[in-house]
Amino acid sequence: MIKTEPTKLDNFVDGEFEVSTSQLESMPPVRINWIYNPSESNSANSTDGHLELEEWAEELRHKDVHTIRGKLGLEGKHIQMIELGDRERIDALGNELNAFDPLKPQVNFVVFDFDGTAESFKEFYDLYTLSQGNPFNEFLIVDSNFSISNDPEDSFVRFLVQAGLYQNTFSYNDLNFDHIGEVMFSKLVEKRAFMLNYLESLGVNAVQVAELFQEAKTADPIKEVQGLLINTQTYQVAREGQVLDIPPQLLALFFHLLDNSYRVVTVKEVIEDLWPDEDDGIEEMDLSMARRVYLAIWRLRNIIEVDPKKPSIITSIKNKGYQLRF
Repeated sequence: MIKTEPTKLDNFVDGEFEVSTSQLESMPPVRINWIYNPSESNSANSTDGHLELEEWAEELRHKDVHTIRGKLGLEGKHIQMIELGDRERIDALGNELNAFDPLKPQVNFVVFDFDGTAESFKEFYDLYTLSQGNPFNEFLIVDSNFSISNDPEDSFVRFLVQAGLYQNTFSYNDLNFDHIGEVMFSKLVEKRAFMLNYLESLGVNAVQVAELFQEAKTADPIKEVQGLLINTQTYQVAREGQVLDIPPQLLALFFHLLDNSYRVVTVKEVIEDLWPDEDDGIEEMDLSMARRVYLAIWRLRNIIEVDPKKPSIITSIKNKGYQLRF
């Protein structure tokens, strides 16, 4: 397996990196785009042991994203998860990555779960090629199915070496939750230095750079999710110009799903978010509490979905929980 030694930070303590608020404030805005390989995709052809590895990798990915988000001070809106094979969204991401405006600086991290298939290689190659017009992009490759070798004759390895991405490749076999976050932060520090030099060459001084960073971090509060217009400042949700009447508790549930749309939200987590007083000391959800969550999701779907019987915004992930889909 390919291994990489991350750039060590001065405040790397006890195997977990910590980033101070002052460090984060000086950094440019960040967007993380994670192209992931869902475990369900290979389940038909997988042995029980391999399926277990896939599910473990999926759980580890969610923890990775959660850890990175917390350490880098990101909100859910700064992260998007795209399934491997979703060509429409991957192509749209490629166009976004290719758009380069130096006066709207943003570091775009692309984390790509490579599964060893020809289709995976093609999607990665197309996305990487399309994004090369923007020097603020940074690619990281995660070997989700333990398929990348050290063989220099391997076509994908040759491509990684030629593209300068060999050291940006990780295996879930030896990857801990903080490792990729630490590497990502060290890359962010490098991108910040590059941005400062680049903007200085355009005649932008340090004060103006700080203002540009702050302006870029203050993103448009309006998000669109499958025809819904969502104002993250006023907490209003509208469809076709009409603000939807969503009860406060269900609105809190919706925004919790929105803020965590990069992952599956468990039933227990919904209980903790909506009914925290009733969750004290409870390790396992009883049937009545699970039904309460189901009812809340059902009521919310009836308000926001075009067809509540075939929900496409809030999807059920069997035996896991719920996830909001863009």
